[in-house]
Amino acid sequence: MLEKYVPEMNLFKTRVWVISSQDRGKTWQTLGSPGYWPELGPEGMGEPGMTELANGDLLMLLRNGEWGKPIFRTRSTDGGQTWSKPVKLPATGVWPTPHLLSNGLLVLAVGRSRSPNYYLWVSPDGRGETWTSRTLIAKGGKGYASVVEVSPGQLIYSGYNKKKRALEIWQIKIEQTRK
Repeated sequence: MLEKYVPEMNLFKTRVWVISSQDRGKTWQTLGSPGYWPELGPEGMGEPGMTELANGDLLMLLRNGEWGKPIFRTRSTDGGQTWSKPVKLPATGVWPTPHLLSNGLLVLAVGRSRSPNYYLWVSPDGRGETWTSRTLIAKGGKGYASVVEVSPGQLIYSGYNKKKRALEIWQIKIEQTRK
């Protein structure tokens, strides 16, 4: 089902596994894998970003294909042992980095999407079920991106600019508005 890479056929399949350590990295245990879904494309799932949601579920976002291809979401309700079938998101790009904020919003940094820009996606439900906004952080992003919350509502967004051969960093303030 999941053969070795076949460069002659332009197939470079990857697979993600979740591993865990209970002793600060001295030993490791394999928990589970989101699996391989051939109907989602020839590459396989890769470059996972994972976060724990407020209800304890694990949410993993993965790329499947090159920079212009969709990001997929999968969820585990049992600590990473089993995973739901991946669902396509509106985001495209590489190295999806989700982060659950202290205010309950879920944000996602994605690098090198269809356009060479850095974007921040927001899921107001905090579960990644719906994604209501995409905000342009900066133009010219051709590398990976990441986002972390450094204090409530204060984010640091970073991206590697291959052309400049430099890490770029932006400070972002985010608020949840109520209607």
